Amino acid sequence: ATVSVVGKATVRERTKGTSLDIARIGMNRMGKAVRAGTELIKADGSTDPALVSIAPESMTMYVSFGPTPTKMSFTVNSNRELIEQVWTSTGTGDGTQPPYTFVTSPRTTVIASKIPTGLSTPLFKFLDTDGLALGTQTSSSSTVTSLVRQVDVTLVVNSDPSRGAPSVTLNEAIVLPNLGVLKR
Repeated sequence: ATVSVVGKATVRERTKGTSLDIARIGMNRMGKAVRAGTELIKADGSTDPALVSIAPESMTMYVSFGPTPTKMSFTVNSNRELIEQVWTSTGTGDGTQPPYTFVTSPRTTVIASKIPTGLSTPLFKFLDTDGLALGTQTSSSSTVTSLVRQVDVTLVVNSDPSRGAPSVTLNEAIVLPNLGVLKR
């Protein structure tokens, strides 16, 4: 009986470790993207907001990882996997000037999995310059998405709930530094 108890505890700890590894990878990828969020400069000099669309389990945004912008999307699919999609772009002139043309087929990667259903805390929560949650958390209106200055990300993973292992939760409040200073 003692061996069985130790064995179950070891399996739960190993499962918890696997969940933590999965959550860390997903959180690191999302954190890097949000911190690189930037407005998209158009040919006429006007800009589109950094966030294209927002929802509790998805967001699409423009990021700056190099000389031209990249469009990225993070979405939880029906298999409860966190999917990252990346659209690279090219510009005019020397290739780095607006307007930008994004590729039509994104690179798609599963960056986390085993996300439980029915969670009370959303994956994404969008906040304004005062650190307050936006009145609407689902929108593709630039009027709404332009207000986002911080994204609170709460990623919950349970790699094997059938073995009784607890879920692992990682939370990070990520400011979009390229869009101004958050008032706190």
